[in-house]
Amino acid sequence: MKKGVFVIFASVLLLTGCQPTDPQQPINTVINDPAASIIASASSANEIKGDYMEVKGGRKITKAELSETDKEVSVYPVSNKGEIVFYKASEDMLRYGYRDRTSFYPIGEIGPEFYLQDSSVVETKLFGKTLVRVKGLCGANCMLTDYLEIENRNVNSFLFLGKDAEELDVDQDGEIEILARSGSPFAEITIIKWVDQKLMEINVNETLNAQKGVSYDKENNHFIVGTETKFEKYRLNKEGVFVLQPA
Repeated sequence: MKKGVFVIFASVLLLTGCQPTDPQQPINTVINDPAASIIASASSANEIKGDYMEVKGGRKITKAELSETDKEVSVYPVSNKGEIVFYKASEDMLRYGYRDRTSFYPIGEIGPEFYLQDSSVVETKLFGKTLVRVKGLCGANCMLTDYLEIENRNVNSFLFLGKDAEELDVDQDGEIEILARSGSPFAEITIIKWVDQKLMEINVNETLNAQKGVSYDKENNHFIVGTETKFEKYRLNKEGVFVLQPA
C-alpha cells in the first residue's frame, strides 16, 4: 500500500514539474544585478535638469530733448517707426535714443566712439514680437544688448543685457531663445526663454558647475563645459535637460 502511494505521489510531482508555462501568464523575477544599478546611476548623473528663474525686463525710458551740446553721430531708420540715434556730448562716450516725428527718447550709453563700427541696430522677431535689437561694445570684454519694443510711437526697453546676445533655438523645441554671453577669462552663458508671458532665464555655468567657463558650439549645438580636470559637452533638449554627450 505504501509503495502504491509513493508511486502516485512521485507521478504527481513529475507531471507538475513538466507542465508547460502559460505564455499569457507574467513571470515576476527579481534580479540583483549590480551592473544594472551602475547604469541607472550613470544615466541620471549624465542628465542635469535646469531651473529657470524670472528675469527683470529693460530700463525705464522717458521723453526728453537733445541738448545743444549733443552731437548726432549716426542714425538708423527703423521701418516706419522712427529711428535710433547714436549721439554724444562733450565726452567720448556714445549714447543712443529713439526719435519719432515729434519726440526724442534718450535711452542710455552704447560705448566709446572708438567702437562705433562694432555697434549695430537690427529688427528681429522674437517671442511673438517685432523688436529692435541695439548692440554696442563698451570695452575689450564688455558688450551690451538692448531689445526695444516700439509700438504706436512709444518705445520700451523690453530686455536690457550687459552682455552680448543672439537669437537661437538652443533646446530644439521650435521656439527661439536668447543666448547671452559675458565674462573673461571664464565665459558665462545664460539662456532666456519666453514662458507664460514672462522672461525666464537659466545660468548654464551654475547649472553645469562649470569652474572654467562655458562656450557654445553653434554648429553642433553643444555647450562645452570646463571643469577642474577636463572638458565636457552637453546638449540641451526640449524638456530643459542638459544631456552629457559622448567624448
